Order: sequence, then structure tokens, then C-alpha cells
Amino acid sequence: MTDLLGYTSDDLMGMTADAVDGEQGLPDLGHYARLWSDQGFIRMFRQCMLDQGIRARLVAFPDGERRLTNILHLAEILHQETVDRQLGMVELLRWLVEQRNPDTRTAAEQQLRLESDDDAVQLVTIHKSKGLQYPVVFCPFLWESSNDSRKDQALLFHDATDAGRLTLDLGAASAERQAHEALAARETLAENVRLLYVALTRAQKHCTMVWGCFNQADTAALAYLFHHRGSSTSLQLVDETSGSFQPLGDAAVWEQLHDIEARASGSITLRQLPSAPAPRTSLPETADESLSARSFQGSIERHWRVSSFSAITSRKPPSGEWPDRDETVGTVRPTDDILDVEGEKEAVADILRFPQGARPGTLLHDILEHLEFTSPDRDPRATATLVSGKLSDYGFEPHWRDTLCNMLTRLVRVPLAGAGTTFTLAQIPMADRLNELEFFLPLERLNPDRLHQAFASCPGTPPRSWAAWLERLGMLDFTPVHGFLRGFIDLVFSYQNRFYLVDWKSNHLGHRLDDYSPNALAETMVREYYLLQYHLYVVALDRYLAARLPGYCYEDHFGGVHYIFLRGLPPDSGPPCGVFHDRPAKTLIASLASTLLGKEVPEPLFP
Repeated sequence: MTDLLGYTSDDLMGMTADAVDGEQGLPDLGHYARLWSDQGFIRMFRQCMLDQGIRARLVAFPDGERRLTNILHLAEILHQETVDRQLGMVELLRWLVEQRNPDTRTAAEQQLRLESDDDAVQLVTIHKSKGLQYPVVFCPFLWESSNDSRKDQALLFHDATDAGRLTLDLGAASAERQAHEALAARETLAENVRLLYVALTRAQKHCTMVWGCFNQADTAALAYLFHHRGSSTSLQLVDETSGSFQPLGDAAVWEQLHDIEARASGSITLRQLPSAPAPRTSLPETADESLSARSFQGSIERHWRVSSFSAITSRKPPSGEWPDRDETVGTVRPTDDILDVEGEKEAVADILRFPQGARPGTLLHDILEHLEFTSPDRDPRATATLVSGKLSDYGFEPHWRDTLCNMLTRLVRVPLAGAGTTFTLAQIPMADRLNELEFFLPLERLNPDRLHQAFASCPGTPPRSWAAWLERLGMLDFTPVHGFLRGFIDLVFSYQNRFYLVDWKSNHLGHRLDDYSPNALAETMVREYYLLQYHLYVVALDRYLAARLPGYCYEDHFGGVHYIFLRGLPPDSGPPCGVFHDRPAKTLIASLASTLLGKEVPEPLFP
């Protein structure tokens, strides 16, 4: 705070001692908090940078450019996390605290950034440059030798005398060794020519290449292309290339290159390397000009933005303010009480002890996105390999592998409610799944009152009283929003011509399976506004299917919603728990869609 906002420790101590001076001297941090909540993190950050003169203050330090680059890079990362994961203020701060933990693995984009990314010269190997392009490319060292004939060197080549068979020579007789060295050198030259092609074709506008009579350049790819005069099919191609190039002096090399330039129709220019450093280029002096900014005469829609479920519920009331809250849900029990329920297995208890927080939740979502649901039973080794790799990627100890594999086995076996039947995820192949389905729903001006009215006008059938849900919804407060609602549906799958919506929940609701019973989950769904979340997601999925499925009908093709709480899945013989299911009425989804869109829903959406 002292460096960013320009206060010394003495300033802060003086403000603390004098409350009046403190209120007058410190910036209105509450204003920035409201700006963040209403218009997003990056809008608040830019306004704070402007109001407080942070850019000019940081640049004034001896390492000012480094400091400014760091703070702008951090803001970019925080903004990206806010957008990608729909994080509210509290969630983003928790994520930042977790990333500052030295035990947390950081992504490549979070590594320290150079002060001048745009102007910096990028040094890359030819292999790393494959698939990339740059406006200007310099290739100063393209004269790698193709002949490595050390006596102790193993030779790998395709033997032309043995139908092109791949051969490894670990030390053949002298006569054979010479022939094998020629074949291996020929293949090395071919590979060097391919790399040369990659290097020269990275440039979009200009490529500068250096060539001449360098030491050991007589077998380089450029020596072959520019100066070899024999047959390219010769088995002694490398030796012939060396024989063609070694006798040449600088004048002869220049002459042969000049012939190539003359045949290139102006696309190649030949120049001698400068012997003295090039003069430094400076900007021309310009006369001072009086500049003025144009006055903006338009209007800006302050409420138009891309919102999300997390943004809408970021100011949800604390659980203690809800009078109907079941106080046994989400309470923490002593760990020695974990296994006091008959029938709970040790594997279930293990997943209840699995670490909590954003990083474990991201890990579980990543595993489930790539898991073949038939694998835990049919191919447990593939599941174990997947889990081990993801644990390593996210920095978790490998001893959690069996715990997560056991949880995945229970997951694919747990019965799910369908249209007059039950089924399991093990019956769903990868081809019938859509993972992380992203959507954008157009929003008319949405406010808490309109959202409440949409639910109140068409009562649904949640697992607790509709009046209690409306009371909880009435406590929700958010800034009116107009624009788009963005979200990611964890999983959409098809079973018997019906489509189902799944959301994975890694919430830790308690230390026993009782904490994941149907009644406990019903309380959680209402308390955490997950009931609102899945109704919004159903509207988005309904529009998605109506646009892509010929003859789509909500009643015939939508199967329902499953919220699966991964820590609370039962053992094979255990009581039903860990899964919440609902299939909202068509009238309620139509009312909600009309509220979101601000107009009557088109007929194809609800036939």
C-alpha cells in the first residue's frame, strides 16, 4: 500500500491516531469495492490506477519499469481468472492467497514477465519454432556439420543394402564402418536440410541468413544446397559436398552466391557482413505541438456487461440469516467421529478427508472431464494412470491415487434417475458426452425483483417448500445487469434419446455420509442458490438443443438435472446419498427464459 498509493508508515500511523485525518487522507476504498462488485475487477483496477496516479508513482522508482510490469501482469492474470472461472471478489482473493503459497504450482503465464515483452527479441531453437511465424527472422548459425565420425560413436541409419532396414552400428569391422558412416552422415545431412527449411520459412516478411567459409561448415546443409555439384542420390553425398566446398575461398563462395541472387528475381539480396557496428538510430526531433482530446458525446450503458451465476450470487446473505437453515448441514464434526456410521467403508472416509479448496476442486473437475466412464470397472489401470498424472500436475501427493480411484468407481456405479428408469454413468460412452459446455444467454435488464417474480409465477417442486425457496431467493441482492449471462455446464450427456445436465460438486458438507443425505443436499441446494444455478443452466441447454436438434421437444428430450456431490457418494451397499435430481417443469423454464430474454420465447424453444 505504501508504494502503490504513496503513503509512508508514518503517514499511516498518523491517520490511525487521528480518525478524522484518516478518513480525509486515505482513498475511498469502499468506492473501489463497490466498483469491483458492480462492474468487475478490471474496471476497478483501471479506475484505481488512474485516480491514484499509480503508474507515474511506480515509474519514479529506480526499478519502476519492473514494478509497473509486475502489477500490470498480476492484474491481467486476476482478470483472466475472473472471466474464465466466474470468480467473485471473495473467491478471487482466496485464489490469490492460494497461488502465493510456495507449494502451489503456477502456470507458465504466471511466471515473471519481461519489462518489454513486445519489443524484446525472441531467441528460439529451430525445433521450438516449428508451427510459429515471426515478421522478421535472423538465422546466424546455420552451418552445423553433418559428419560425426568419432570412433566410439554409435551409428543409426537405414541400410540401403538391406531393404532400408533401420540399423544400429555399435562397432562394425573397419570396411563396413566406413560405409555405415557415409550412410549415417547422409541421413544427418537430410535432417539438417529439413531443419534449414523450417528455419527459413518462419519469416513472414524478412529473413536474414549468414553464410560463408566457416570452420567445419563443409558438410552443412547450406554447403550442400549452394555448392554441391554432384548427384543427390550418391551414397557418398556428404563427402562429395565437403569436396565441393573445401577448395572454395571467400571470392569463389561469393561468386556462386551471386549467381543464385541473379536467378532469384529480386527476392534474395546478397550483402557483406558489416565490419563495424551499425550506427544507432535515433528519432528525429519534432517541434512541440499542442494536443487536445476530443470530447466524448455518446452515452455508455453502465449496466451492460457479461455476467454469471457467481456474479449474481456474489453478495448472497450469510447462511446464519436464513431462518429455516438446518444447523446440522455443513457443521464440522471431530475427525474421530468419521466412521461411527455402520456400513461406511474406509474408502468413503478417505475422500471425506481429501483436501478442500479451489485447487482440489479444479483437480477433480479436470479428472472427470478426461475420464472414460467405462474405465473404472473395465480398465482400472487406465483410470489409475489418469489420476496419477493429474495429481502430479496439480501438486498433490501420489498417495491420494487409490482414494480418488475408489471415489470414481462409486461415481460410475451410483444409480441416476431417468425417465421412468435408473441408469449409471458407466453406461454413457465418451461419444455421448459434452464436457464443459460454454454458453452465452442474452439478458434483458435483470434485477432481483424480476428474477423473484419469474419463480413466484410458476411454482416448482423443489425438495423443500417452495415458499422457503422464494424466501431465500428474496434475500438475494445484485446490481441490475443487461448484456449476457455466461456459464460452463460441467457435463451434458445423452441416454435413450434424452439429454441430462450434470454439475460436479466437490463441497465438503461434513465428515459423515449423513451430511450428504437427500435432506441435507436439499438444504444445501437452496442455501447456496444451486437451485437458481441449475434453472439458469437448463434454460441455456434448452436453447442449445432447440437450435441443434430437429424436432426438439422439452418434455420428450430433456431428462433432468443431477448435482453430484463427489465426497458423499455411497458404497455399493450404502444408503442413497450424494446425488440431487430434479426435472423442472416446462412452464417454469419458459417463465424464466422470458424473464432473461425480455420477450416471449420463440415457439421452437418450447413446442
